[in-house]
Amino acid sequence: MEKNQKDQEREINLLLRRAKESTEKGSPPRKAALQKLIDMSHSSSAYFKILAAQNIKFFFADFPELEEDAINAVYDICEDQSSKVRKEGYLAITGLSAADNDWVKRNTDVLLQLLQSEEPEEVAVIKTALREHLVMAPSVTLGVLFDQIVPADDSMDEEEMAIRERLRGLVLAFMTNEAKETINQNPKLNNQFADGLTLAIPRLADNEAASFIREHILPLSMFSSRSRQGNLLLQAVIRKLEASDFKRSPLSTTTRSYLSLAHHLAVDKIASPLDLLRFYYGSLTSKITLMRLSQDDQTLVLCQLAEILAACEEDLKNSRPREREQLQKQVYAIVDVSPIFFERLSGSIDSNERSRKACELLLNSCIQVSTFDASFPSLNVLGSVKRSKNGLCPHQLVQLFKPCRPRPQIRHFNYLLGL
Repeated sequence: MEKNQKDQEREINLLLRRAKESTEKGSPPRKAALQKLIDMSHSSSAYFKILAAQNIKFFFADFPELEEDAINAVYDICEDQSSKVRKEGYLAITGLSAADNDWVKRNTDVLLQLLQSEEPEEVAVIKTALREHLVMAPSVTLGVLFDQIVPADDSMDEEEMAIRERLRGLVLAFMTNEAKETINQNPKLNNQFADGLTLAIPRLADNEAASFIREHILPLSMFSSRSRQGNLLLQAVIRKLEASDFKRSPLSTTTRSYLSLAHHLAVDKIASPLDLLRFYYGSLTSKITLMRLSQDDQTLVLCQLAEILAACEEDLKNSRPREREQLQKQVYAIVDVSPIFFERLSGSIDSNERSRKACELLLNSCIQVSTFDASFPSLNVLGSVKRSKNGLCPHQLVQLFKPCRPRPQIRHFNYLLGL
């Protein structure tokens, strides 16, 4: 029996050598070799199964009519009783994807399913294969990864949902660790990874998207400074905010998380603050909206607004003419409706340092607008500032009111303020 196997080994190795020496793709020797390798995947011998796993990739792409059989042969090897054979099967999957990129999507999905293995050594091999797929075909591989992190469908039964959630956790762990490491080693993958993650956000449940962004997206090196990906990320968060309910107060924990995250992206210079300022202006600055909110929610929203406004004014210093015009227009629009902001913040100036700082930032914005608009500040703005003056910086008040002194209709404000 032993001699018979050695004869078989000799015969197969000769068949493989002749097939590899054949320069004509699709030649009979190459087809015969592939067919033999497919048959060997069902052998009782670990040696022949490993030989099949290691060589199918060389002939796989030559014969479309045998591709499905070849793929299934490798998948069968991945389910073998022997760990050594299974690991060769995992490596073979990468070889098949490299031979024909059309199989990358299906093979990546199979590798992700295999992450559920209980054998640490095998999981390490599977993760290596996934990392090689990331480098080989990043867009397709990332697409499959993102599909797997979407929450389980409610139509699934309890068992299916549990399996899906476990796999989802394994995929997220891979993305957070090994995938991120591969991407950081290959800068050209950064943009694709960030874009794919950003596109996945709308498909995540509302109660987990903010934490997903903080845990899996923001730690990426590309989000250490302002970038196109940062702007796309902020827009995705704004879309989540647009779907939030601001008519009920107190605001939900989820809504507050989105507000905090959007504020972080804009104020900490990860994204342009202009889109977020537009959102606040269109959705949160009306008196009706603010009055629906509790005092704590009003303070949160208005303090964040003031800080976002200050970030926009900082951008004005280095922006191009067209961008500067858009920024100035939005800043002016916010400042024009600022009386309600001073009014709502005035009650917490003495007890809340952030409220006092927010009023100072708003006041500074009023000062900046007054430098290029002779009709500003309006009586409403001046009146609201006067009512909040006890908590504000005297120097700022002088700056704001000084240009107004020649205007007779507001002299009484100067008198009341002692200017």
